[in-house]
Parts: sequence; structure tokens; C-alpha cells
Amino acid sequence: MVAFFTRPHLEKHKKGVMLGKFKTLGFKEDSSGNIGVFLALSLPVMIVAIGAAVDIADTTSRKTKLQSATDISVLAAARSGETEKNIWRRRQKTPSI
Repeated sequence: MVAFFTRPHLEKHKKGVMLGKFKTLGFKEDSSGNIGVFLALSLPVMIVAIGAAVDIADTTSRKTKLQSATDISVLAAARSGETEKNIWRRRQKTPSI
């Protein structure tokens, strides 16, 4: 019965340790699936990190565009020569509907 559960690639290793009635079948010595476990645990973390980096880059780009638009509008207002007093005077002269 035990021969059915043994794996040929573990022949060079110790077959396992008896724990009560059950034998561990050498799972402690077997390291053939380590890369799969590593990828399964690290892949979601990498996907979240890449998504966060893309979101941060998009937010930074939008902030830069908004800052440029604000700077352009402030410079245009400064070059027009309009002051707050002139704007209020014009509003007082025009009749409201």
C-alpha cells in the first residue's frame, strides 16, 4: 500500500517520517513546486503594484495639465489689464435683466 504513494523522483531522499500510523511521504524534502507557489503568492502583489503605479502616473499627468491651464489663465488675466475695480464698475453700469 505504501509503494503506491511513493514518488520515483524521491528515491534518492529519505522516504518520509512515521507520524503515528501515517507516513509523510517525503513532502518536506520535495521542492519541485516551489516556483509555482512563489508565483501564486507574488503575482497578485505585482499586479496591484503595477495598477497603483499606472494610477499615480495618470493622476500626476492630470495635475500637471490642470496646473498648466491655471497658469495660462492667470497670465492671460494679468496681461489683459483688467482689475477687480474695473470689473465691478462695468457690472454696475450694465443693467440687469
